[in-house]
Amino acid sequence: HLTLGELHTTQKQLIVAKDDALQASQSKSRFLANMSHEIRTPMNAILGFTELLKGRLTEKKNKSFLDSIDISGRSLLRLINDILDLSKVEAGKLELQCSAVSIKQIFHEMELIFSQKIREKGLSLKLDVPPELPEYFILDEIRMRQVLVNFIGNAVKFTSSGYIHLALKCEFLDDSHSFADICIEIEDTGIGIPEDQQTKVFAAFEQVSGQNMAQYGG
Repeated sequence: HLTLGELHTTQKQLIVAKDDALQASQSKSRFLANMSHEIRTPMNAILGFTELLKGRLTEKKNKSFLDSIDISGRSLLRLINDILDLSKVEAGKLELQCSAVSIKQIFHEMELIFSQKIREKGLSLKLDVPPELPEYFILDEIRMRQVLVNFIGNAVKFTSSGYIHLALKCEFLDDSHSFADICIEIEDTGIGIPEDQQTKVFAAFEQVSGQNMAQYGG
């Protein structure tokens, strides 16, 4: 049993711990608010100059490069806005924001975003989208982009030769084609993951044992 003096000491320690936690939370909020401004400002400048250049460049190849910068920049800005939304961070969740989205367009943009790196490594990117696929789906565009960028980025990172194949399959769940299951598969000729580690790598901050950090990074 605790004595009265020990109870008072414990109570004081709890009050101090609570104050420290509150101060840490406030510091986090101030940090995120500052970072929101510091990151958005140069990002908007990049996008602004990109828009100006669009009216001045005429060569097809350079316009393609500019489109890649514009697409990547806007994707990054959307992600920044999402991450730095204090209400979502403090609520501990990110809610889905659904709208009419062209999956075909997103696939095309992924091709542009990774085209330079794929060319540098001498790889080929194969996109397989059913021609009868509807033009628009109601889904969260930001989440889809995040998932695809991560998957394709890893495929490019761990593939030194060969190809990356991105395929989309769509199965309608009703006769009116109002609902569908979308399955996106990615296949590459990279190093792969040993079968005994395929569960391990899905844990936080885990990677394949013995992976060459200098070659592949974290």
